[in-house]
Amino acid sequence: MNRLVLVIEDYESARELYVKCLEWSGFRVALASNGVEGVDQAIKLLPAVIVMDLFMPLLDGLEATRRLKDNDRTRGIPVIACTAWPSTEKYPDLFHAYVEKPCLPSVLIAAVRDALGHRFPDDAP
Repeated sequence: MNRLVLVIEDYESARELYVKCLEWSGFRVALASNGVEGVDQAIKLLPAVIVMDLFMPLLDGLEATRRLKDNDRTRGIPVIACTAWPSTEKYPDLFHAYVEKPCLPSVLIAAVRDALGHRFPDDAP
């Protein structure tokens, strides 16, 4: 099973935390620091799951996710929205789950495992 998680997050400290908890849980991790880089990485790497910050420079997470869902290669990749700004307007057609910052490692890992279970039901960790 593909256990690559792409983390798209503009804050370095958050990226470092996510990498540590994801790698500790047995996932491989790729990183992008903005939405443009994230879309490019997703198309190139085809990760199993994407953790997406919503408020980033160059291209916000909402538009980056729309671009991923419009692309045949990345459409089926579950995206977990990770944001400090809880939104009353949800986008169930775009995001598999929402994780509110500050995010506990256990919450992030649970969301990633849930997304993997939906994408690869026979191989979920």
